[in-house]
Amino acid sequence: MCRNRRSRDRHSYYHAGIAADIAEVVRIKLISLGKRVNSNSVGKEFALARIRPELTAITLDWSSYAAAYDRVLCRTATYQALITDLLGRTGPLTPLRDGAVVLDCGCGTGNLCRSILDQLPAATLLAVDNDATMAQHFRRKLVDRLSPLPMPGRVCFLETDLMAVFAWLKAHNVRPNYVFLVNVLYLVDEPAAALRMIAGCLHPHGELRLSNPDERTNLEVLFRQLEQDLVAAQQFDSLAHDFAVLKGFNRQCLSSKLHRQSSAEICRLVLETGFRRITHVTHDHYAGQSLLLSARI
Repeated sequence: MCRNRRSRDRHSYYHAGIAADIAEVVRIKLISLGKRVNSNSVGKEFALARIRPELTAITLDWSSYAAAYDRVLCRTATYQALITDLLGRTGPLTPLRDGAVVLDCGCGTGNLCRSILDQLPAATLLAVDNDATMAQHFRRKLVDRLSPLPMPGRVCFLETDLMAVFAWLKAHNVRPNYVFLVNVLYLVDEPAAALRMIAGCLHPHGELRLSNPDERTNLEVLFRQLEQDLVAAQQFDSLAHDFAVLKGFNRQCLSSKLHRQSSAEICRLVLETGFRRITHVTHDHYAGQSLLLSARI
């Protein structure tokens, strides 16, 4: 899923002012209440919501987004498949080597880090995110695995800007074998500078693993698949509100940046910033809405 690392402002959007969004909220509300969804039922609820928008108001802020992010995505086969593809447990990439040093840039709530530690108990993890809400969820989720310094079997979490972490790595003489950028590059102000710093900090023959939206990414297709996953798992009714928060946040706060970089531009940036070769690139992941790329220095 797409996550903004830059802004910490709190936003509250009321879907009654936007016809397409309120119809979606009404549909999800009806499903969550166990009511039939048809044009008549949606029409009645839609009219009521225009008079009393508080009935369908969805607050879109970082706290509600981070909580919804975990509750929804971790219960979908689509998101789990993205994680296993990144780790090389499924898909075209090779499995990570146990004992490796791994840097997760823009680690969010910590799902990737937790999966790595579960799979590779001797790995040394470093994770960085500058959003306070995401950091709070990360620390809570991995409280028994945190370490103030890099250590095998533990994760050292840094709540700081991505560009600040590279000086920290140099000061501690740490060179990662793997660096992950999962739905982060499109939100970085200076993507070329970030990629150049990553290439400079990697261990010789180290690898970048990157997932990112590109010109073909379609949020409607992605959320349609996520909804199908939840329905198949019999989880959608209980997660209808969280699903609406997640979808609304992506639409209102992140969608304008989704097509910032094409797949060709991402490949060019990678090769121009210190990476010697791209070892894999496809667009078949995350319901076919995410570029998956690996590159070595």
